[in-house]
Amino acid sequence: MSSTHECFLHSLTTCLGELAEEELAVRGEDASGTVLIDEERTTAPNGFLGLWLPRETELTLTLAGAAGEATTTLRTDAEAPTCITTMQLGA
Repeated sequence: MSSTHECFLHSLTTCLGELAEEELAVRGEDASGTVLIDEERTTAPNGFLGLWLPRETELTLTLAGAAGEATTTLRTDAEAPTCITTMQLGA
């Protein structure tokens, strides 16, 4: 697979990502620099990485794997998406 889909609300039954069962270094920190997550994780067979993050937070999320690295800013408020498909490793 070389592309995924635009998404806002994740569906466990229909969403497929590009990186099935891939090892990723996951790092997330809030605006004050507090590290919320810093660990190795494996994506699910559907290509997605599920993360539980604190509510009402804005954070910088970095994913790194064999294909490269991507960083984005996420929000976890009531208006925030539950699915992010725009991070491209090595892009």
